[in-house]
Amino acid sequence: MCAPVRVSPAGTVPARSLLWAGLAALWLLDGLLALQPNMYMNMLDVVAMGGWGQPAWMVSLINDGVIQWLYTSHSALLADALLAAVQIGIGGGLILGQNRHWGRYVVVGSLPVAAVIWFFGEWAGGLFGLDISLVSGGPGAACLYALIAGLLLQPIGWWQAGGRSGRLARWLGWTWLIGAGLQAFPSFWSARSQSLTFLGAAVLTRQGFVTAPINAVARFGGAHPILLNSLLVLAMAALGISLLRAPSGWAWALAAAVGLFTWWIGENFGALFSGAGTDPNTGAVWLLLVAAAYVERKHQRLSANPSQTPPEPTPVRGY
Repeated sequence: MCAPVRVSPAGTVPARSLLWAGLAALWLLDGLLALQPNMYMNMLDVVAMGGWGQPAWMVSLINDGVIQWLYTSHSALLADALLAAVQIGIGGGLILGQNRHWGRYVVVGSLPVAAVIWFFGEWAGGLFGLDISLVSGGPGAACLYALIAGLLLQPIGWWQAGGRSGRLARWLGWTWLIGAGLQAFPSFWSARSQSLTFLGAAVLTRQGFVTAPINAVARFGGAHPILLNSLLVLAMAALGISLLRAPSGWAWALAAAVGLFTWWIGENFGALFSGAGTDPNTGAVWLLLVAAAYVERKHQRLSANPSQTPPEPTPVRGY
């Protein structure tokens, strides 16, 4: 009989370990942000602002229903404290449960929480308003949290069979190609749309070094909307194609640049410096996914060429 094949433990899959740690850090950060002074009121105002451009039924349900009820019932502080406790609990559970069997239950438990935040807090990432743009926060940070959770629930064999370019790189490639198609929708070619896309990211933060380039891009978009949107569409399309074709160094550099542009210029770092930021927004998650895809790709190449695998370091006595 053949000896059974030994499967490496979850912690030895570098990309998976990185995503697990990153997801834990994001949930913890979100929980801590909910503890900012007066966040229970600021959060409701920020959520209400997200209703611009959304369908009437959704505005009625979230703004006129949930938010108004929280205001009138004086339950905003309780809701914010509960949200903070749940998010910190998920983050702490992920840290303690990594490489443990019960850690999967924490991952599963994070899915309905992410779904509620995505729909009620992020307006479903703009899905029902048909104005999704990956540059300005679509499809929502909580949606990407749920995506990462789904990836973490995959068996180890799924991760170890990523192929030539890696599963994450291919998924990111298709995502940014779809993002290029969404950015090409007619609604994104007007001066008003281009200005509001970027000005909306800077409105909550005190004007200064962080917001200066955002305002500059907003002015450029207002003056040259077709040119700016063409550059955005081309950049996303080029990124998507490069990630689908066994990405090289320049592809990873482009992925990092697009992720940083999205996080800074498109999202103002999730308004983390405003005192009203509820999460770092999607830009930080894109950068985490790019880093994990790069690690996965590198690990796949080393596995395919064992001779290139660096030798184990020699232990030093006394350490």
